[in-house]
Amino acid sequence: MKRVIIADSCLELNDELKKRMDVKLIPVNLDLGDEYIKDDENLDVKEFVRKMRAYDGVPKTAAPSPNAFYEAMKGYDEVFVVTITSKLSTIYNSAMIAKQMMNESNPEVKVHVFDSKSAVSGETLLAIEINEMIEEQSPFEVIVEKIENRVKEMRTYFVLENLDNLVKNGRMSKLAGKVAAALSINPVCRADDGSIEVVNKTRGMKAGLAKMVSNITEGLDDLSKRTLVIGHVLSPQRATELKAKFEELYKFKEIQVVPAKGVTAIYANEGGIVVAL
Repeated sequence: MKRVIIADSCLELNDELKKRMDVKLIPVNLDLGDEYIKDDENLDVKEFVRKMRAYDGVPKTAAPSPNAFYEAMKGYDEVFVVTITSKLSTIYNSAMIAKQMMNESNPEVKVHVFDSKSAVSGETLLAIEINEMIEEQSPFEVIVEKIENRVKEMRTYFVLENLDNLVKNGRMSKLAGKVAAALSINPVCRADDGSIEVVNKTRGMKAGLAKMVSNITEGLDDLSKRTLVIGHVLSPQRATELKAKFEELYKFKEIQVVPAKGVTAIYANEGGIVVAL
């Protein structure tokens, strides 16, 4: 039996995870007005961020076509697809259309599409857990049920150093953005059923990250069976230091640090940190 994990390119992988898991990433298109850039392994994230800063318009993403997902599904008996939250993108819809196409052309192939109700680290976390169950040879239906339940209780928090894109995308008012910049406010946000919610407003990234560390584990007793994923946009040192802080305070099953690509750069901007458990 051939099984596969497919995801959009907002799912981030480091070298270790690339060796551990066989995940097919479907590139999202990055829209900078007169330039479309494919968010794939050839993307120079630093150069993309430079172009994004110079662009006066609103950086956008364009979902992969249903056919891109459909082609990736071919040749497999069971397919698990993980997408960015449907509240931020139509990628989930594209994947669902691809599932329908596969059901019609090859009804014997089992396909399930997970709306992560998260992004970046959240997608990566789900892929890690799906892969673990695949290695355990868990039945398709068991994997689907467990991961859908995982989506409901997964926690995704993020702290942004630069709020420009939140303002450009209309997720924060221009006035609020100016006030935050003037007062060096870095909001601590979380994914709430796929939507973005500000939970704390702190002065500076250091305070924001410290608040996030305490918030994301609040009310959780046994962390030894949980994996933590830290995603970062061109901030490896900050992510490594954050990992050390989590290791100092808590005992997780494992902690993975993953570098971000283009989609994440649009939403989190340079310096942004996204954590999921």
